[in-house]
Amino acid sequence: GPPSPSNCYVFNGDICDRGSRAVEIWLLVIAYQLKFPSSVTVLRGNHESKTMAERSARMGGGFRDECRMKYSEEVYQTFTRIFRLLPIFALIQNKIFVVHGGLPRVPGISIDDLRALPYRRDWQALPEKQLSRSRDDCVLFDALWADPHEGQGCIPSRGRGASCVKFGYDVTE
Repeated sequence: GPPSPSNCYVFNGDICDRGSRAVEIWLLVIAYQLKFPSSVTVLRGNHESKTMAERSARMGGGFRDECRMKYSEEVYQTFTRIFRLLPIFALIQNKIFVVHGGLPRVPGISIDDLRALPYRRDWQALPEKQLSRSRDDCVLFDALWADPHEGQGCIPSRGRGASCVKFGYDVTE
């Protein structure tokens, strides 16, 4: 059923670029969050970034085009400001860690480290560009783009871009 005080939701990012009704889905999610602020959490995914949303739909984006076609550039700019406010992770009952992408390749990152990250900004979101990144940028990037694999450690993620990694089960411990 719909969100309520007894029916909580966590939206785990990537609401953008998932079809021709992403704007309307966003508006519904925002309305739910306004009505039930303690029952609805919306996390930022890799598509809730300017660099992804401004790509064409053929290139995995399209959200900006949808906003401009249906409404205006100002509506799109409002969404980008909302995206910068979205948290990167959630901790449910201090037991369940939820993140859109994955765990960081940087060892020793704690929940307190994650809470202190400067996430309320735009940063390089495309995996195909190998850039030198700060520790914080690397952790944020992995939180949005990393994928799991069945082995151990962090390995390059073929097919996702030069900067992406996959993390093994040992990293989750």
